[in-house]
Amino acid sequence: MAKKRTKSLPTPPPGPVLPPAPPTGKARAWMLLRIVLSLVLVAGLVVSVVWLGQVASRQLGERDRYRVPLDRVMFDIPPILERKSFLAEVRYVSGLPETIDAADQNLLTVLRPAFEKHPWVEQLDAVVVRPDGEVHLSIRFRTPQLAIYWHRAEVNETRALDKHGVLLPVDAITKNLPTLLNERAVDTAEAGKAWPEAEVQRAVQLSCSYPVRTISRTKTGWHLIETTGKTLSINTP
Repeated sequence: MAKKRTKSLPTPPPGPVLPPAPPTGKARAWMLLRIVLSLVLVAGLVVSVVWLGQVASRQLGERDRYRVPLDRVMFDIPPILERKSFLAEVRYVSGLPETIDAADQNLLTVLRPAFEKHPWVEQLDAVVVRPDGEVHLSIRFRTPQLAIYWHRAEVNETRALDKHGVLLPVDAITKNLPTLLNERAVDTAEAGKAWPEAEVQRAVQLSCSYPVRTISRTKTGWHLIETTGKTLSINTP
């Protein structure tokens, strides 16, 4: 028996889309509050950024006010040195910038190793920053104590050592210094560093202990001629 065919009914057209219901008074108040809070937050961020910029600018201005050019720093120098060339040499051997921060609480710690790298500087004792911003350094410079004859690389030199046996720069004055007559022939020695021979260091000690004109190392000890012309023999190393 054949199946009875059923007729499908057509799909009814969609109904009209209704607009959303208008917000209630409570919802409108909440939306308005959110907008106001967002505007307040944005305004607060803008004000904070501007304020921080002004603070940073003032701080930078204050720091710049305490920047002191190195060539305006006050200190004494030995007559043999020129101030400008001395500062240039300090900057060269230490890498110091052209200006220093006078407000830095660790200024002595910064400047001491920089200046003490120069072969003429024995020690930087103090850094004083005055109320007007001037920076004053108390520097102890090396002074020539003993002259030695140094023969190296076919060159004969007369060089000066200080009381600690440190070799001074080539421009150190050797005239009228006590002189070690035994010629030295070491290959290398560096200005600002201790002379590498114990015999020379002993001669420095003798020149500090006696008013001598010349010192000679002998087979048995030392032969000294004092400034008065008197001779003195020391039979110890």
